[in-house]
Amino acid sequence: MATVKDRSDLERERDKLDRKGFLETEAGNTMMETLGKIIPKVIESVTQPNGTMQQAPQVLGNPGVEVSEIKSMVIEKIQSQTFSDDQTDLINYILDNWEQKFIEGIMNLINKRE
Repeated sequence: MATVKDRSDLERERDKLDRKGFLETEAGNTMMETLGKIIPKVIESVTQPNGTMQQAPQVLGNPGVEVSEIKSMVIEKIQSQTFSDDQTDLINYILDNWEQKFIEGIMNLINKRE
């Protein structure tokens, strides 16, 4: 009897997880917090043509390339052990699909969370 109940509980939990979207998971929450901190800085650096430049981290494999301070921050964050592949995939998706309406939608989500 206990096994049937345990199996039923397990199936309900699995169904909940299946219905949960990425943004409803802990990784999704962490990603939104990270985006909330990064995106405004990225937008600011994109809109200001004379942003501060600094040497790219050596791990990029191209020490001669200079990147902005915000890019260095993002690179370091992505390379950290706490930044998951799912989070990296989401950042990559956002960058690959960068359109004004899409970014405005993300910013609206971030503002709602704050």
